[in-house]
Amino acid sequence: MIGGIEETVKDEVQASFDLNVFALLSVTRAVLPHMRKAMSGHIFNVSSAFGLISGADWGIYCATKFAVEGLSEALAQEVKPFHMHVTILEPGYFRTNFLTSGSVAVSANPVEAYTEIAELKRKHLTEIDGTQPGDPVKAARVIIATAALAEPPLRLLLGSDAVGYAKYKVSMLEESIKSNERISFSTDFD
Repeated sequence: MIGGIEETVKDEVQASFDLNVFALLSVTRAVLPHMRKAMSGHIFNVSSAFGLISGADWGIYCATKFAVEGLSEALAQEVKPFHMHVTILEPGYFRTNFLTSGSVAVSANPVEAYTEIAELKRKHLTEIDGTQPGDPVKAARVIIATAALAEPPLRLLLGSDAVGYAKYKVSMLEESIKSNERISFSTDFD
């Protein structure tokens, strides 16, 4: 879902959450009893590099992926006693049809005030489509190799751009913590 927060309508938001969050929850809840009984298993949840960082016109999509991140972190802790693993896949841009008009939904309720942001985003997507840095075949190989690991990672960034986005997010968090630490501590009881 591409569109500004103000531009999106409830049905568009619901459809995005149904696809990216609630479907994932339904499948996970269906397989967990079997995996728990077997005392083994590995769940791969597809998030995105945009589950770590958001941007204008991507708010709803990113919100769904932020939800996947939070659910997956909790799930990893919940299933650990049953010798199960959770890996959050965080791909960047991969050369697939994800950016085509048939794949990416655009808000049906454009607000004129956001036209410039929307045009910049769509221009960017048009320019990057077909030149994305990520190779889906290589990503599939990495995912398969990760499934064979005895101790797989909780997070698996896929693509150099995903690593760049994650590093940017970490630097932004560090800066925010550093610049506001005194204020943050001031809210504790004396």
